[in-house]
Amino acid sequence: MPPTRSSLAAFALALPFAVLPFTVLSLALLSLAVLPAAPAAAAPAVHGGSVHLLVANSGGGQPRTVPTWERDGDPVTEPLRGTLSADSLDGRHAGPWRLLVCADGSYRTAESLAPGHWHLTVEAAAPALGRGEADLVVAAAATDTRTPTARPPYTLAPDAPALAEPARPRSTGLRVLAAGAALGAAGLLLLRLGRGRGPGRDS
Repeated sequence: MPPTRSSLAAFALALPFAVLPFTVLSLALLSLAVLPAAPAAAAPAVHGGSVHLLVANSGGGQPRTVPTWERDGDPVTEPLRGTLSADSLDGRHAGPWRLLVCADGSYRTAESLAPGHWHLTVEAAAPALGRGEADLVVAAAATDTRTPTARPPYTLAPDAPALAEPARPRSTGLRVLAAGAALGAAGLLLLRLGRGRGPGRDS
């Protein structure tokens, strides 16, 4: 039996309602696929993975530790919680010492290693697990091998110039001259008196 005009009209009216659920379902699935992609593009990259710890010598017996992310090599900007331990070839052990952050983003310990050949182990517990090892030679502090110059126990003052003999007062010389003149006058007086008493005058 061929379809009548009324049956075709009824089919045309019912077709949108039959297709509508599939259209709504397709739009819903498409929105679920697109919506998570937008926040993911705006969110910062998540490093993840473990922390790589590079240990280097910074001098003075204080090793320098630089943390980076193992997955992408970016520096670790979050606070690092870790320790450093060291074992020497002659059986000495140091640590574990706490790692302290520096101004440049690296980490050091407050303690210093003694001179010797050390094997270092650095371990991190946060923001992620990490471990690093390195060998380090700490040189002894340079010493002055020059022979010290002998110094006298005290410093000698320069020789003082000899003091000039003080000049005798002029009055002393005058007194000597006056005494000599008095003695001379007394002698002349006695001589004249002696002559006056001579034999010619006694008669």
